[in-house]
Amino acid sequence: MTMPHERSRALVWAGGLLIELARDKALPLNLRRRAVAIARHFPTIEQIDAMAISDQFYGLGLPSKQSSWTEQCKFGPLHYGTRLEWPSDDMQADTEGIEEVLARATAIAGTHARAKQWLSEPLPTFGGKTPIELVEANRTQDLLDYLETVEAGFLG
Repeated sequence: MTMPHERSRALVWAGGLLIELARDKALPLNLRRRAVAIARHFPTIEQIDAMAISDQFYGLGLPSKQSSWTEQCKFGPLHYGTRLEWPSDDMQADTEGIEEVLARATAIAGTHARAKQWLSEPLPTFGGKTPIELVEANRTQDLLDYLETVEAGFLG
């Protein structure tokens, strides 16, 4: 038989899981969007507290008094103030950034093959990160600025 505090804990953990799914860029876009849509209507920890206090019918324990429950949530529990952005197609932006960088690098390197190889080489100027890692980290413009200095004859 499920005890009241176990039901509350399950709601807190499920809310935390929705946050984790929504923010995990390694997951498919449609799954992340479903997590955000569900989280918008999922009870927050404050609402679970209110249900437990106002009506014993729900048979819930008070989650705000159980810090060990919230520690199990990677990004914390779902709170009233939790903001989850609608996931966008980050892969599309990354692809466009890579294409732009590759075009500029090809102009500098002379061949597409050399430029493509350069995308995987660590750059000391950027702490050993590769151009691909920089684009994935939304630093495409920094990389393009770097290539501009290289093209002008500076080392970066």
